[in-house]
Amino acid sequence: MKTQHIIFAMLLLLFMGCSKDDGGAGDNPLPDPDNRSPESFNLLSVADGDTGIQPNPLFSWDAATDPDGDTLNYDFFLDTLNEPETKMAEGIETTSFKVPDSLALCRAKVYFWKVVAKDGKGGETASETFSFTVRTLNDAERITPTNPFTGRSDHAAVAFNGMWLLGGSDANGASNQVWFSTDGNDWEFVNQNGTADFTARFFHTAVAFNDALWVIGGVGTGFLNDVWTSTDGITWTEVNQVQQYVARAEHTLTVFQDKLWIIGGGGNGGVKRADVWNSADGATWQQTIAEAPFGKRNFHQTVAFKDRLWVIGGIEEDDNLNQETKNDVWSSIDGITWQLETANAKFSPRFGHKALVIDDKIWIVGRSGDSGIINDIWYSEDGTEWFEATPSTSFGAKGGGFTALFHEGKIWILGGSDANGVWQIDY
Repeated sequence: MKTQHIIFAMLLLLFMGCSKDDGGAGDNPLPDPDNRSPESFNLLSVADGDTGIQPNPLFSWDAATDPDGDTLNYDFFLDTLNEPETKMAEGIETTSFKVPDSLALCRAKVYFWKVVAKDGKGGETASETFSFTVRTLNDAERITPTNPFTGRSDHAAVAFNGMWLLGGSDANGASNQVWFSTDGNDWEFVNQNGTADFTARFFHTAVAFNDALWVIGGVGTGFLNDVWTSTDGITWTEVNQVQQYVARAEHTLTVFQDKLWIIGGGGNGGVKRADVWNSADGATWQQTIAEAPFGKRNFHQTVAFKDRLWVIGGIEEDDNLNQETKNDVWSSIDGITWQLETANAKFSPRFGHKALVIDDKIWIVGRSGDSGIINDIWYSEDGTEWFEATPSTSFGAKGGGFTALFHEGKIWILGGSDANGVWQIDY
């Protein structure tokens, strides 16, 4: 009996990397000169041109007929090439194949598939090729936590062995509370017997770096330029800075090339900044450029993507203190030399939005534009060409001052103008 085989080595490259794969057919028996190939057959589902397909679709086709009465089996091909070359399965004895959950297809991507019928004697017949597009995002679903965190906005959130909420602004003003959850439902007030060692703040930034949490800058009693780190969210240590960055809030903090990177933000006197700093240890900071060409800006977003830093949107201020909400995108390979990828991306100008890197794409969520709160979601595979994943998500206009992160296969939108709202988007 022939059995179905999943070709894992090829699939890991194709689907886990979400990239094209050149693949290739396996060895075939020499054809029998008197053997006749199987007759043509039709593909059924997924239909040609279908959109909104789930990441682990079930494919089916008509059974082929062999003029010699030979027993047939099928090879299944699937990838992002117009004529797919990646053999995803071979020796299939039925007329269907389902993509396993462990090898789910990339979201918002066009795929091509075909089937080859084989008689085991060198005779084979390929079907036509169908294309389809995998769905983007499901709508946001609100969770009502059993144990909620207290309402807050302008806080920081980090995915680090779970989800961490750090500081922000609550009903009592600036906060240094620390909350933790693994499922979005049960939130633990980590420092409820006291306050975290770092002072209360909002408009700060936080990341996971070197197996620890890091909190940097923000606004408390004034603009801050301190650095705090913790391996458990309970005990925090202030890093004694040998060379300090300039105090600020509304900046970005990104991990890139094994360093922490601070970009832009606002500081004392309302001064916005266009500088870039980095540090390998959080203690010694180096300014890579004082005036980056993207200009003085705050409430922007920065991500590390395809071995480059990317600065997206925000509020830019010129030398005459004129402000403009932007939808431009800049990138840099070293934080020194910056290039404008697009001055006018398809998404509308915005600030206070959130950017995530998921599935080899940049995703941006919300937040505010010149006309008010924005709650759309966009993505890009190259940082230049952008596509709208959903024009309106159900967390709606309540998303101002929120944070967003990716955890356990979901995008999580936490807090903001919705106080202690928890929203999840099934990726």
